[in-house]
Amino acid sequence: MSSKGTAWQPATQKYFAFGSNMLPATMKSLRNIEPCNATAAILPGFQLRFDVPGSPLLEPSAASVRRTFNPHDVVHGVVYELTESDFDRVGRTEGVPFAYQWETCLVYPYVGDGECAGNNAVGVVAPIEAQTLISGKTSSSRGTIHIPTSPSYLRILRQGAAYWSMDRSYQISLSKITTANNLLVPDGLSGTLLQIAKCVNPKKE
Repeated sequence: MSSKGTAWQPATQKYFAFGSNMLPATMKSLRNIEPCNATAAILPGFQLRFDVPGSPLLEPSAASVRRTFNPHDVVHGVVYELTESDFDRVGRTEGVPFAYQWETCLVYPYVGDGECAGNNAVGVVAPIEAQTLISGKTSSSRGTIHIPTSPSYLRILRQGAAYWSMDRSYQISLSKITTANNLLVPDGLSGTLLQIAKCVNPKKE
C-alpha cells in the first residue's frame, strides 16, 4: 500500500548561538554542521558573559549568556535550525554538560540591516523557542567573574556579528570588550584552529 500526503520530514531543533558559532565557517568547517536554516536573532533578558574557563595562557575563556530578567539586557546572535544529530553534535563539541548546560529561551528572529532591526523586532515579530548555552558552573559566585578572552576568539564573534549585519549598537559593544594580553600565543588559538579547519574541511559559506 502506497502512502499519500505530506512527505515525512525529520525532526529539527532550534539553537541560538551567540559566540564563535555565529560565524558560518565555525559551524560548517570546524563543527562539520550544515544548518537547515539560519537568521539573526535577539535574546532579551540575558547578558553576554566571558566566564567559561579555558586554558589560561592560550584560550582563557569562552562566551556564555546569563539570564538577568531585565528586558533592557539583550544578546544578539543566530538562531539555527538543526537536525537532531547536528544539535547533538553542538552539545558534544561545546562540552555539555560540563563546560556548558542547555537553557530554553525565547528569541526574536530578524533580518539584519546593520542598524536597529534586532531591537525593533522585540515585541513585534513572534518569538520562537530555542536552546542556548549557559555556563556549566552553577555556583552563584561565578555570576560576577569575567575572564578576558583571546583577541582571536573575540574577533570571530565580531566577524559573525558583521556577517549577519547585527545591530550597530551591538557590534560597537563587541568592539569595546577588552581581551587578555598575557598569552603565550598573543592572538590566542581560536583563529588558527578555525583557519586550519577551513583548509582541511572547506565548506561553502
